[in-house]
Parts: sequence; structure tokens; C-alpha cells
Amino acid sequence: MQTVPQATSTINHGLTAEALFALGDRPCCELIDGSIVHLPPTGALHGKAELQLGRLIADFAENQHLGWVLVGEVGIITRRNPDRVRGADAVLVARSQSATLPEGFLDFGPAAVFEIASANDRWRDVQDKLDEYFAIGVGQVWMVDPKRRQVTIYTGPTTGERFDAADRIAGSGILEGLTLDVARLFPA
Repeated sequence: MQTVPQATSTINHGLTAEALFALGDRPCCELIDGSIVHLPPTGALHGKAELQLGRLIADFAENQHLGWVLVGEVGIITRRNPDRVRGADAVLVARSQSATLPEGFLDFGPAAVFEIASANDRWRDVQDKLDEYFAIGVGQVWMVDPKRRQVTIYTGPTTGERFDAADRIAGSGILEGLTLDVARLFPA
């Protein structure tokens, strides 16, 4: 998960989600209340955890015919007027939520969001993202912390269960039937 670091630059006050999408692929950023906020690139541990988690969740979703797993700072519109677009490391969009994937940003809460902690994350920013995700109907948010080798699965903005590297996660909700050894997400 990338959140707004303290020394982040912002541009383009008053942008909408559609205007941001029309700008095309750009360096990592989010739209916060109509302003583009640039975020620094992620580190190696973040990238490895994102790849592993995306691969494991995608394999499960495909085998269960659940929907689509999307990775790479997937844009999710979390608020309008002024617009907010958050970038999630990975999401699971259930087939029941959408018959096809939209061309632009997701304008609904995906069934699950997966965020990888970055070194520059501040708890207040993480909490803001959790609040926004659950306000738009996200079913669960997995917060993966490569440095601590932990996963916390939130089912509400302040309701979460933490798992350490030695633990095994038994999925719930849309991920019912998934079993995942936490250690598989982190390099040895």
C-alpha cells in the first residue's frame, strides 16, 4: 500500500477521476480531493509480496470462477465532488459485481482489496484508506506488511485479525475455501 508521504507534491486542483484517467499512464499517483498526489516507487520486498499475493489469489479466484484479480495500483474511485481515486496493489472483482471489467477506474467497491505496506506509510493515511474502502462497500481488506512478515485482514475499518509468518490463513467471505501459509508471501 502506498500512502501520501509527508514530502509529496500535488498538482492539478479540481481534477475529476475521468480527467485523471484521460491523462493516461503516469508515474504512481492518487487523486486526493481533486489533486494529483505523486507517490514514490515501491521497494523490492513490496514488489515480491505483491507478486506472490496476486499470483496466489488469482489462482484461487480462477479455480473457483470468482472473478478477476487485478494488480498494479488499480484505480478505485472512493469519493466524488471532490474526487478521490485510490491506487490498490491488488483487488478481487467478483463476477457478481460486474459482468465485464470497466475500461477506466473501478467506480464500485471490489469484493476484496489487497495492500502491501511501504516503508513510508503513516497509520493515519492507512486508516483513511480503510475508511474509504469500507465506505464504498469493499468486503475485506488485506494489509500485508513484508517488514514484519504479517498480514492483517480487515472486515471493517477498525476490525481486523493479524496473522504472523508461522500462521495459516483460512479465507472467509468471497475467499471462503482459500488456505494460505503467510510465509509464502515473503522471501526466505
